[in-house]
Amino acid sequence: MRKRLYKRLLDAKLETKLCAVFLVIFLMSMTCILVLSSILIRAESIKNSSQKTEQILKEAKRNLDYIILDMENMSRFIISESTAQTMLLEGKGTAAYEANSNQMREILANLASYKPYIESIGLYNLDGDGISIGFGPALTRDYRMLENQGWLQEVFEAKGMYCWEWAKFEDLSLEKNFERLILTRVVNRQMSQKPAGILTLTLNQSYLENMLSQIYLGNQTALTLTTPDKEIIFSTEEERTGVVSEVFAHKNDNTFIIREGLTESLLHYEIADDAGWILYSKTPMKEINRDFLINLQVIIFAAVLTIALAFYFYKRFAKTITKPISDVMHAMRRMECANFKEQIPVDREDEIGTLVKSFNSMTSQELICKGWFLPPNTYDCGSFVVNGTAVVGKE
Repeated sequence: MRKRLYKRLLDAKLETKLCAVFLVIFLMSMTCILVLSSILIRAESIKNSSQKTEQILKEAKRNLDYIILDMENMSRFIISESTAQTMLLEGKGTAAYEANSNQMREILANLASYKPYIESIGLYNLDGDGISIGFGPALTRDYRMLENQGWLQEVFEAKGMYCWEWAKFEDLSLEKNFERLILTRVVNRQMSQKPAGILTLTLNQSYLENMLSQIYLGNQTALTLTTPDKEIIFSTEEERTGVVSEVFAHKNDNTFIIREGLTESLLHYEIADDAGWILYSKTPMKEINRDFLINLQVIIFAAVLTIALAFYFYKRFAKTITKPISDVMHAMRRMECANFKEQIPVDREDEIGTLVKSFNSMTSQELICKGWFLPPNTYDCGSFVVNGTAVVGKE
């Protein structure tokens, strides 16, 4: 019976420790499952946002391509006022002039469908006055030719516009982030010849804000503009809002460097098949990797917190189970030293409680005779107890 009680007490302690271990494993598993689920959900969200971004950028690029195509078509019919007056006065070229006018009316009708996207359009002849058409206020500008280099330098005097020098791209700036975006192209530009004309397109600020508000701006989206000669003009990103001082394009590896004072950013771009403006979106892998590292830190923190909490609860509540068991075993040890007056504390209704209650109800002689502490062949069951001390007669 003694061995049975000892074995049951040890089993109870082991069961308590195993329960604590399984509790830690369960809590850690649940934490890892929750965090990993959040990682997968986050990655799927980024993927969906990236696909949505790509769709929005493609749509915006298509609209811009249509607008610029119509503007290029219109540039073929630019006639300076002096030339037009000469043609009409001399009675020559009236049919051609009317045909050109009809063509321009048709193209303007096409451009009218893009009214939500653009603020104003300017068509200019370098040998005559500029013709401001389209929507919005006319843009005031001063043109100067760099005859010795054969390049066109354009200085915008209106507020919020930027100074731009062809093929050199210095002092490129925007007054505010996406406040005004000016697209300028030189028509029929050749290094040895004077450009025939200039097309200027100002995108509507509200259209830009609406387009960009639908894009997931997690440092993964950029709006990049290139010239027909595959030169980078500028690239706008959420993280870069200052004045861009220099732009260096590297055509071989499709990278370019943006310098803002002492800050330098290295970005990647893709060149469109056509010689037009391109819209560009970076891969979202950087964002996914950053989220994974953040979630990994969360997993480590949650694991440490789980272990700490499990240890605390084990120390706090497991003692309510292990302490009575320890008390029973300690009382039994004292009784083995012939302290038969010891009563083992018990408050259990299971097998251990039944054994302990039976143990407490036994007399000293019964404890000795039933072999609780000494082997039956080492004492005489007829011995008696004097003052709580067992007197054993050996054979």
